[in-house]
Amino acid sequence: MKPLRRIAIVGNSTKDGASYVAEQLESMAKTFGLTTILTMDFPPPDRILEGMDACIVVGGDGTVLNL
Repeated sequence: MKPLRRIAIVGNSTKDGASYVAEQLESMAKTFGLTTILTMDFPPPDRILEGMDACIVVGGDGTVLNL
């Protein structure tokens, strides 16, 4: 498995604490030298996953279904 270098973080702003968790994840990822894209927009921006090695979703199944 290749190392992660670019990650998308997609949060659901309607869920309590999701913004905080998403921001903390982004901060931790940057500490490890990862490039990140963070969005709390719903639906997420088109093509947000292009070029990403992984996506972390904070907020539930419905958030994932809209990617």
